[in-house]
Amino acid sequence: MMIQEKFDFEVECFHKTKDELIAFCRHFNQVFLYGTGEYGKQCFSFLTKHNIAIKGFIVTHKQESECFGLPIFAAEEIIPSLTPQTGIVLSLKKTFRDEIRSKFINTDTVKIFEMEDSFFAHCAWISKIGEFQKFIAEAFTKIKAGCLEKEIIAGRDLITDLAIKRELANNPTIFHLINLFISLTKHKATIKPILTGFEPPMKVELSQDPSLNQYLLEHVQIYWKGIGVKEPYWSVLTAEKFFIDNIQYTKKEFYNSGKGDVEKFLVTLERNNIRLANNRTCIDFGCGLGRLTIWLTRNFDKVYGCDISDSHLEIAKQNLGGSGIFNAEFFQLQELNDIERLPKVDVFFSLIVLQHNPPPIMLKMLEKLIGRLNTGGIGYFQIPTYRHKYQFILEDYLAATSNEEKRMEMHCIPQLELFRFFEMQKVTVLEVMEDTYTGDQTGRSNTFLIQKN
Repeated sequence: MMIQEKFDFEVECFHKTKDELIAFCRHFNQVFLYGTGEYGKQCFSFLTKHNIAIKGFIVTHKQESECFGLPIFAAEEIIPSLTPQTGIVLSLKKTFRDEIRSKFINTDTVKIFEMEDSFFAHCAWISKIGEFQKFIAEAFTKIKAGCLEKEIIAGRDLITDLAIKRELANNPTIFHLINLFISLTKHKATIKPILTGFEPPMKVELSQDPSLNQYLLEHVQIYWKGIGVKEPYWSVLTAEKFFIDNIQYTKKEFYNSGKGDVEKFLVTLERNNIRLANNRTCIDFGCGLGRLTIWLTRNFDKVYGCDISDSHLEIAKQNLGGSGIFNAEFFQLQELNDIERLPKVDVFFSLIVLQHNPPPIMLKMLEKLIGRLNTGGIGYFQIPTYRHKYQFILEDYLAATSNEEKRMEMHCIPQLELFRFFEMQKVTVLEVMEDTYTGDQTGRSNTFLIQKN
């Protein structure tokens, strides 16, 4: 999945670079391409397809006089004579671009446009898409004519003319087409549960020493406050496209990604015949940058976002305030008892949050969140409940954390311990769903829906 996300992001960057390149070339009276190698030729072909004519090519060491019928100039000879109405496109690999820029190009005289290596890689990819679509369509036809004509894959009959046309229209990238082709040719019998039932137990210690719990919380908090300054968006959704250097292009996608999670929550309530009361209130626990808060505010009169990281909360306040959302209030948690200072609410909501805390902290957080629910209130939260070779031995954990660099941790609580905990807290478990929030194919994560008695 990470590969596909990276590919999709790079395609987005390709289209942005393409538009900027076209605008750059049309701005100047004359444009030269620096380089006659593979990149230079690809760039010339690209510009020609967009009806942009160039004056010629520039090279460092001139060996030929023409390329594609256009003159080739030696850089030392032509660059000093160029006017400010000249644009130069550096169609070279990065190592050469750095050298050329510093050696020849005086940006006060002419303007330059640098082509990233990824642009040329995607020129090659995109040129193949039409050919690949034809191949996929032919493959679908063969599948349709064979024994898989009426095969139901994951509950859907995809192998029809209409379905083929729809999928090809909606999935133009190569990765999407490959994934579609694979999914259509797989038999549904190959779908397997995450766990086999032969897994050994996990050893998980659940000490509830208040002073020790505070130490554990502070240990986790150090990491999250730091990463909230360095890479706040990536810390929530660990995809390269959400690095701080990329977020100007992907910020909208980041916040839109929370919509489906909240919609799933609402459907889960409906499936369990839960009707939210008037004046509905909600705690978004571990709200981070407000990715989910922004969608919860559309369904609740008041949402209280809380997090242990002040750096995350500042961004959440700015982004929601800038979007004209004023029914959200944010709180920083310095210690576990701070949860008790939150108002009583109808719902608490928490996804991909509890998992980053040691098991004793997860249970204490849940205990205090249940305490903030009104009678009949709902808890909707996600916790990993099995992970291959995972264990939590308090003594070992404390020894390791005193020496190692702070990092993003992933923890589990066995279902057995959770069900015991729910019984002690006098809550009713309405539904337990398997989810994919951890991305771990060797373990199990569950989303729980509970109701306070």
